[in-house]
Amino acid sequence: IGRMEQDALAQGYRGILGIGDMTWALEDIVGADKLVEYERALDTMVTGKKMRIVCLYDQSRFGQEMVKLMERIHQKTLSK
Repeated sequence: IGRMEQDALAQGYRGILGIGDMTWALEDIVGADKLVEYERALDTMVTGKKMRIVCLYDQSRFGQEMVKLMERIHQKTLSK
């Protein structure tokens, strides 16, 4: 992440924006059971960087409890 940020800034960008649809975590794939740990680690990695990450959670699929948990993990959230 640090390298991506450096490259973007060197090319004249003000930062990086990443967007991820989190429905992959509902599938039976390796690592899906570590979603909370993944989100905490990602939040820590981007803190203080010129980077914003938008994690998209479909509340109808994840449920309100999971969405509320993610709201507590992240520095800023938007919810509808």
